[in-house]
Amino acid sequence: MSHVCSHKLSGILDSPLRRYFQNPEKILGKYVGAGMKVLDIGCGTGFTTIPLARMVGVTGSVTAVDVQQEMLDKLKKHADKAGVGDILKYHKSDGESLGVKGEFDLAVAFYVVHEIPSTAMLLSEVYSLLKPKGLIYIAEPSFHVPFSDFEKMLKTAIEIGYKAKESPVLAFSHVVLLEKLY
Repeated sequence: MSHVCSHKLSGILDSPLRRYFQNPEKILGKYVGAGMKVLDIGCGTGFTTIPLARMVGVTGSVTAVDVQQEMLDKLKKHADKAGVGDILKYHKSDGESLGVKGEFDLAVAFYVVHEIPSTAMLLSEVYSLLKPKGLIYIAEPSFHVPFSDFEKMLKTAIEIGYKAKESPVLAFSHVVLLEKLY
């Protein structure tokens, strides 16, 4: 892994200032509905996970994946406190692959793709987990990831079989919404 944000910095990830500029409900709300199955890759302590759980409701589920058990432990505490713990499934990745089973309507990779050793392996694995016409929302920090690297990731995704569906605008970010073609 090139660099994994330490669980010791989780307070920064969940800051109210970040929520002001990157409100998960506003960002993801038009892609998420009740009853959906969502995969949150690199969930951290739940910045997007908990809002996703509220959006899918009790008829849906969110599988939260992280490489750090400490992040998952903090997420579980936050989710239980928020009353959405029963909607979540927690999965610790081994860092080489997600290792998740299931079929998902949407995957979210928020500020995490640059931390994965192989973008192609990650995008291929997610592709295999998405339902036909399933979506993956990828946001990368523009202050950390050069646009040329983001373009390489997008080219890799298209080679795998994704179609670029939208390029949402988000502060401090490079963003793309990809669709699984079949």
